[in-house]
Amino acid sequence: MEPGIRIEPQEFFEQVHDYSMDHPAESDALVAGLSVFAWYAMPDIISSPTLRFIGKSTILAGVGSYLYHLPGSDKIIEESGKSVAKLWKRIGLAEQSIPVQVAAGLAASSALLWVNSLTERYILHRGERKKAKGKKFPHIKQGLILGGVCALAVYAEGRRS
Repeated sequence: MEPGIRIEPQEFFEQVHDYSMDHPAESDALVAGLSVFAWYAMPDIISSPTLRFIGKSTILAGVGSYLYHLPGSDKIIEESGKSVAKLWKRIGLAEQSIPVQVAAGLAASSALLWVNSLTERYILHRGERKKAKGKKFPHIKQGLILGGVCALAVYAEGRRS
């Protein structure tokens, strides 16, 4: 006996695609919120750091693929490049030599990665401290909050523009 509802994978993906094109703010918020939730909830589900690395890499690839296929994604990349060029002119780096520009870019990137690393470690260890105290699913709870905040922010920005 077959179940009453049957949907083919191709049909499902076409429906999802149509929804995302008709409702961009909602679909962007959903992708962002679920991605952030999965990212931060992962330690409660997957204990192996290697498997978490693979899972997080998969999330990054999925979000990147989603963003790449958005209408106008090429314009977003072009506008980002123009914004960076304006910033470099405004702070005086555009007139500097290439090695100075590269050094400034490396220093800024390193600083951002360092702050990001500290933040990620804090969030992970916060969940681990709660788990050690006997709390149930501390990473999932953090993921729900962070994913919800991210989804609301992306939705608000999507509705604004």
